[in-house]
Amino acid sequence: MKFESIAHWFRREVPLRVAENDANLIYLRLFVMISSNNGLLTLTALDGSEFGSGRSIGLLGFIKGKDADLFSDEPYGINLAAKRTIAEQSNASIRQIHKLTSSKPSAAFHCISIADAPNRNSSVVVFVQYQCDSPDEFIDLFPSGRTPRWMRIPAEINDISTLEYISSRYVELVAVGELTIS
Repeated sequence: MKFESIAHWFRREVPLRVAENDANLIYLRLFVMISSNNGLLTLTALDGSEFGSGRSIGLLGFIKGKDADLFSDEPYGINLAAKRTIAEQSNASIRQIHKLTSSKPSAAFHCISIADAPNRNSSVVVFVQYQCDSPDEFIDLFPSGRTPRWMRIPAEINDISTLEYISSRYVELVAVGELTIS
């Protein structure tokens, strides 16, 4: 579904101390994918990831209330949150991150609902895709422990059992034509 159709439900940020005790809240998550002429950047999922282990086709992050400030280029701060997520999980400088170009306008952001994972609140995950023009330089900015590599699309993503949960859901939706990998 398009995030724009449900975005009005996520206008208010709740303090973490309150959110942890409210099982009815739905978390707004972010999944940042980076593609290039070499394919899609894949990494090993972070240790202790709430969505399981395996290869990930993106970086998982949160959208914070402060991401939608006066300097945001769209009303929910998704692009700013995506760039912050890349900065938090890599050694990329602000200059290198700003060289990435968004693959889709903010009105076209898609999301999925995840309500079936045990022991945690439901989540809505917004997908953001960026295009990288210098893949060899960019891949070196990620910790080697996450074994970053460029994966050809769709040839190398043929076994979704090796992917963490959100990545496998995304690939399933691509396979049935509901989403695309730019």
